[in-house]
Parts: sequence; structure tokens; C-alpha cells
Amino acid sequence: MGADHGTVSRLPAVRTEFGPFDLLADWAHECYGAGRAQDAIDASRGGLLVVEPAGDALTGMYLRYIECLGLSHLDRWPTLLTHTGELLERLAGAGPFWRAKVLGLQAEALMHSGRSTEAMEALAEAYGLLVDNPGTDYNRGSGFMSLSQALSGGLLMGPARHAMTLAARVFADRPVDAALAYAARAVQDAVWGLLLNLAGDTRGGDARYASCASDALRAARLAQEADAPETTRLHVAALLQFALQRLRIEPVDVGALERAEGCCDPLTAQLIHLARASIAAGAGDMSGAVRHLERVGERAALATNVVPSWVATSWLAEIAEHEAGSTEETRRWGRLATRTVRALVADRESRFEQVLARYRLARLSDAVARDSDRLWEDPLTGAGNRRLVEAVLADPERSQRPMLFLDVDHFKQVNDDFGHEVGDLVLTRLAQVVRRECRPGDVLARYGGDEFLVVLADGGNPQALAARLSEVVAAARWDTISPALHVSLTIGVGTAGPGAMHRADAALLRAKAARLPVQHPATRTCHCLTEDTA
Repeated sequence: MGADHGTVSRLPAVRTEFGPFDLLADWAHECYGAGRAQDAIDASRGGLLVVEPAGDALTGMYLRYIECLGLSHLDRWPTLLTHTGELLERLAGAGPFWRAKVLGLQAEALMHSGRSTEAMEALAEAYGLLVDNPGTDYNRGSGFMSLSQALSGGLLMGPARHAMTLAARVFADRPVDAALAYAARAVQDAVWGLLLNLAGDTRGGDARYASCASDALRAARLAQEADAPETTRLHVAALLQFALQRLRIEPVDVGALERAEGCCDPLTAQLIHLARASIAAGAGDMSGAVRHLERVGERAALATNVVPSWVATSWLAEIAEHEAGSTEETRRWGRLATRTVRALVADRESRFEQVLARYRLARLSDAVARDSDRLWEDPLTGAGNRRLVEAVLADPERSQRPMLFLDVDHFKQVNDDFGHEVGDLVLTRLAQVVRRECRPGDVLARYGGDEFLVVLADGGNPQALAARLSEVVAAARWDTISPALHVSLTIGVGTAGPGAMHRADAALLRAKAARLPVQHPATRTCHCLTEDTA
């Protein structure tokens, strides 16, 4: 990363998934985890002033990502869209998990900007990158958590929960992170349950609330064992009480809900107010219920999911209907709302599956194309292989183009004197040198051993290319591979027309027979160039 932006690292090589200045990223992340989003942004920006000039690009990526998390928490969607775009440009070579992490945040910004089609594309790519690439490193788990939140915001509850399940598996050996993953999955189940209730599925909603309670208990146990921050414990305690309230299990610890309200994220705060509104309504305190439901609406702009605000609106309508009496119009409206929610969820799920399938098909096509390219490529030198030569000879047009046969002088002696590893490096370097001298459209292939074939494109001058290759190869710095090593070529030229390769091969054989014997490759300075004009 640093090299891509002109920064040369002055630090030891990084051998872990975190950079040398990781403590600065930890500090910024602690601010974010404590709900102090602006402090996290400030800490990230301050840390960047230290780590990037020092060349710690890895910590720089973490700090930029935490800054994006803070922007998401503060509902700064246009700024987040800009920052995620810039961060994606910096991620060349950083691996699929980093890209997926940032795509998850970018998808949230796109959804809040009304660009749902682009958001779906980003979600599908991120999901495919994380699910289809195995690994247990931190960034994969972090990517799943970021993506799960975005998927949930897009009402893709099944994929969201699956992503969080995989995050918990990745963090199995990190108790604090695992506790956060299970707590986040509990939130996903809570929202999913509310969505199912809106769609009229009480039984399905209860199943999700039961899962929410189970995950909250697991998160609480892990948080206690790992001595996690108090905010984490308050968070999971409130989620458990929310689930119990929705499952109609009494008594509910209202104090646990109250204690968590001021230190949790906006979405969990909405869940807390919904639980307290339901408790108040059950006790006959309709004004208290309305007050809590209005608080849900007030937090809607900051939350990552629209479902709690939809539920609050629905409950407010129920309270108003209870006070004013039910009418055919209100009943019809309620049925329409239920059908609309069902249709919306089904449409989102179908679109996501289609986009994900298209993304995976594109990746598969790219992989097949790469594999196909490798079928024509010599694995050592990167030049074409015999299969490519056979394809050229089978083409009536290309088989009549001018050709050069190249042979490394006394290559066996190079292997004997310097070793086969040096011999392999010679062939690889030779292919690079020859390729640089060829024109676009020229075909370079390794015919076998130390022999290469060049098939010239239309208009190519084989004699001129042969002379240039002979000079360039002889003048190359072969001693950088091994001291005192020199390399030269014998080249056979076949002019255009039928049998061009046969003429090039015959010319090469005559040249090899006529060249002077050389006793040691270190003293070799000459080459033999022969043209066949027959």
C-alpha cells in the first residue's frame, strides 16, 4: 500500500495481520466501541499523521477503516461514500477480505443515498469474497460483521445471519470478538423477528426471538470469561431482556434495559425503546408507550435498519386505532402493509440471489479464462508453450509468417558449471529480454529445453529482429544472476511463406554445427547468426 502511494517504509517487515503501530488503531477502535464515534474519527485522523509518513501502510488501512465506521455511526453518508471509494482505491494487493470489509460500509452509504441497485452489487460482491475465500484471520471475521450489518439494513436477513455465524466461527479463539459477534447476531435475530411480525408470521418471529435470547446468553458468558468492557456486558444483558419481553416471559428486568440505553448503538437503542414501549402498553401506560415509540422514530436516521422504525409506526397506529376504534379503512390498510412487507422482503431476497449468482458466474468465467491462458503458457518462462506452437502451425495464415528459432549457446554447460537453478533463471530472463524486443502481435514460445520460437506479426523484419536480439542478449547483465556468467544466442531465420518454421529450424541446425566450440560460458562473447533465404 505504501509503495503504491510513494511512501517507503522505514519499519521492519510486518509478519502479522496488524502493523507496527497497531496500538494507535486499537485506541481509535476502543473509542468507536465505546460509542464515541467522533473521538474515533479524530483518533484515526491523528494516527494517520504518524503511521503513513513512517510507512506503516497496514495500520493506516485500519485507521481509515475505523474512520469510516465512525462516519457510518454518525449518519454522514455522503462523506462515507467518498471515503470508502478512496479506501477501495488504496486496497490493491490487500486481499479479498479487506475489499469486502470496505464494500460492506460502502453498501450502507449507497442504500442511504437511494442507490439501491449499486448497493446490491456491492453487497453481493462482498458476500462472495468472504464466503468463497476461506480463512481464519481477523479481517475475514471483521468483514463478516461489517457486511452482516449492511445486509440486515437491506432486509436480507438470512444472508445477514449467515455472515454473522461465520464471523463467530472465525473469532472462536478470540473471546471478546466472539462475544461481539454473538451479540451482533442476537441483534440480527431481534430485527428479523420484528420483520416477521410485521409480515404476520408470529411463530417465525418467536423462533427468531428465541435465537436472540440464546445468542445473548452465549455472548454474556464469553464477555464474562474474557473480562470484556462493561459496555459490552450491558449491551448483551439488554438484548436478552428484549428477547424475553418479545417471548412474553415475565418478569423483564427493566433496569437492564435502562442501563444499556445510553451506551449502545442506535439500532440496539431502538430495540430497547420498543421493549419498553410494549411493557408500558401492557401496564396500561399508553402515554409512556407512545413516548418510547417516538424515541424510536427520533433515532431512525442514525440506525442501520428501517425495521424498528416501521414497527414503531405500526404500533403507534395500533394505539391510535385502539383509542379511536377500528374501521374498514384501517383494517384494509393493515392488510396492505402486511402484504407489502412480504413482497418487499421476497423481492430483496430474489434480487440478491440473482446478483450474487451473476457475480459468482463472472468470477468463475475469469478463473476459467485464466486457466485457459495457462494452458498456452510455459510455467517457467511465461512464454508460450508447445501447445501454442502447434496452434500457430495449424493456422494457415500464421504458419507462413517469418519465424526465428533461438538457441542458448552451450546451455548444458551453464547448468553444469552454475547449477540448474541458474539455468532456469537464464531461461526466464531470456524470455523477458526477447519479449521486450518483440512488437505487439509477435508470438514468443518456448519450443523445448533452451530453444525458443518467435513468430513475427505482419510486416516484421526477421533479419533485423535477429540481429537486435543477438546484440541485446549478449549485452545483458547476466552477472547479476551469477558472477562471470555470460549468455549468447544462435539464431536461425525462416523467411515468410510455406514452410517458414522448417526453414528456421534448418538454419538453426546449420548455425549450431558451424559455431566455434567454447570451453567455458564465462568467456563466451560471440554468437552465430545465420539466415536461410531458400
